[in-house]
Amino acid sequence: MLRNTSLSYGSVAKFLHWLVFILILTLILVGFFWQDTGDSKYTVINIHKLIGLFTMLIVLVRIAWAINNTKPGYPMMARWEKIVLHATHGLIYLLLLAMPISGWVMATAAGYSPRLLGLAFPMPGIPQDMALAGLANKAHFYFAWALIALVSLHILAALKHHFINRDNVLKRMMPGQGI
Repeated sequence: MLRNTSLSYGSVAKFLHWLVFILILTLILVGFFWQDTGDSKYTVINIHKLIGLFTMLIVLVRIAWAINNTKPGYPMMARWEKIVLHATHGLIYLLLLAMPISGWVMATAAGYSPRLLGLAFPMPGIPQDMALAGLANKAHFYFAWALIALVSLHILAALKHHFINRDNVLKRMMPGQGI
């Protein structure tokens, strides 16, 4: 099934969820270790920038898909758990947009916009300004750590539901699982 039901996520939502996860994991690893890639580091960081922009596009598609689909219900949980769940999801989505925007601002302001096939893709309206690039760099760094923390919390919550609560919260987002 392509669309979500009241019990499970559909194949499109699952695909987008796991695609974003793989892209973000790749971006975070490359973001922390690109300087260790030797002579190819400028190519690696340009690919990082392009994947970041692609990820932002996929996140926007994912948000649009989520808005236009049923959201499966959650099992019984305490009020505080629902608050943490909604806050965590909201902050993850916010960071999934803030990360590529801050990176794009940083690259454009530093004069190193993402390039594809010889074409530069500067962020519209952003001047070359090293102070702005430095500010965006700090934001990008702290956003990365916040995203790592929130995604870790998200993963731990899913594992708690699977192994302790023994409900279907994790299963309904797993590929190949029709609940």
